[in-house]
Amino acid sequence: MTRLDEGAQALPAIQEWIEARLHDPSLCPAAIAAAHHISVRQLHRVFRPTGTTVARYIRTRRLEHCRRELGDPLLGAQRIGAIANRWGLPDAAAFSRAFRAAYGQTPTAYRSRAARRPPVTGRPPVTGRPGKRLAVGPTGVA
Repeated sequence: MTRLDEGAQALPAIQEWIEARLHDPSLCPAAIAAAHHISVRQLHRVFRPTGTTVARYIRTRRLEHCRRELGDPLLGAQRIGAIANRWGLPDAAAFSRAFRAAYGQTPTAYRSRAARRPPVTGRPPVTGRPGKRLAVGPTGVA
């Protein structure tokens, strides 16, 4: 087995390990490499086929989690800084710059737009025939 094959096999386990620790602001390539008993250089080799760096992967995953929570109406009362902090991004200014660079708008603007979107119920409307909506009772049955 070549080193490349070993890296390809190790990548999902390393990504899973990272995902479980995204909340830790001290998460960095050196800590990841040490936890997996490889050098930082080898860790970067493992990530090379993904087209991103380890640090960029961490930042992207953190921002994705923050974006998802900012769009969640159930978390609308939580401060933006608290959400960012929960995902390992304690510097509010750096978080805001990174979010804007990734999504083209500030976290506040994203949350505001997300709040104006209609809620997703998770199921399509109940219809009898195309274009005609049936009344649905409290049990969900027409």
